Amino acid sequence: MDSTSSNPQAIVACNGKVFQNGQIWSYCSGINDFPLYYGVIQKISAIQVAEQETKYKLHVRRFMATRSPDDVVSPGVSVGQMRKRSEHGDSCNTRNTERESKTVPPHRNAERKPEALCFPKEGKVFQAGQVWSFSNGYSDIPRYYGRIQNITLSQGLEQAPELELHVGRLRVKPYQKDVIQWKDKRMPIGCGSFLVNKGCTIFPPSRLLHQLVRQTSMEGNECTILPKIGDVWAIYQTWDPSYKLSDLEANVFDFEMVEVLDDASDFKVLSLESVYLCNRDGEKKEVLRAAKSRTSYCCDDEDGVIFTIKKSKMRRFSHWIPASKVTNKIKSKTFKLA
Repeated sequence: MDSTSSNPQAIVACNGKVFQNGQIWSYCSGINDFPLYYGVIQKISAIQVAEQETKYKLHVRRFMATRSPDDVVSPGVSVGQMRKRSEHGDSCNTRNTERESKTVPPHRNAERKPEALCFPKEGKVFQAGQVWSFSNGYSDIPRYYGRIQNITLSQGLEQAPELELHVGRLRVKPYQKDVIQWKDKRMPIGCGSFLVNKGCTIFPPSRLLHQLVRQTSMEGNECTILPKIGDVWAIYQTWDPSYKLSDLEANVFDFEMVEVLDDASDFKVLSLESVYLCNRDGEKKEVLRAAKSRTSYCCDDEDGVIFTIKKSKMRRFSHWIPASKVTNKIKSKTFKLA
């Protein structure tokens, strides 16, 4: 069964073309490869067939010749100047002979800022207002957050278009009650209440790694990210608020992956271990499952693979790990890493 996802406002094709609503394109009739016809993109739709790659369709309204000399456009005119189009008819193909030319509003021109960017092969869709995680250079682990404030499309002379994401970094909200803070204020914070910086940093799309869903969204530039039931997080195996950023960058800390079982008062978690399972084709896949035991040097007050992390020690949560639940032949719950 086909399922239609939310309609994107812009897509990037594999051949480097960028399609947006309001753009004017030339196309051929199918008899030959000469682009003798023109049309304006009215809509972009995404159709997902079960277990198949997402397909995109462009809904184009064809241009029809008019008798008015004011509508003549020479081949050298840029796309932004081609603003005359037909007003009548709801479908892409129409045979009405009486037409009225109308100027396309400025916000429908090709030069406008895209509202969304879709990358089908990577499974990413970027929109203003989303919160994404990213790394900070010394490792590929996404320990930092930012909110997309704006999306722009820039193109130099005879150059491929460049997509730019204007991201406001998230900084932790100061003076959070009953939470033990890092002594080194440069240490990254994985969960808590955050404020969005007013200034923006321009990121390429490849810099943003994982989209996060905010548990609490408030007015203005404040949001909350907390571990919730079913999430998989990496935590510091042993934790002390005196840890330093220099030690983190030197990879001197050990981490442990856990599933959040309860988040009502404190965080009840289950320790996970990494194993490899073979699929039907004999290919090995890394998955996470409930650990049988934990190392001896874990925190003294934690007994067994299920233990509790107090909310006052939430700084122990390092970063969220995208994972989906799967079940193998022996009906054992595992997590497939995204």
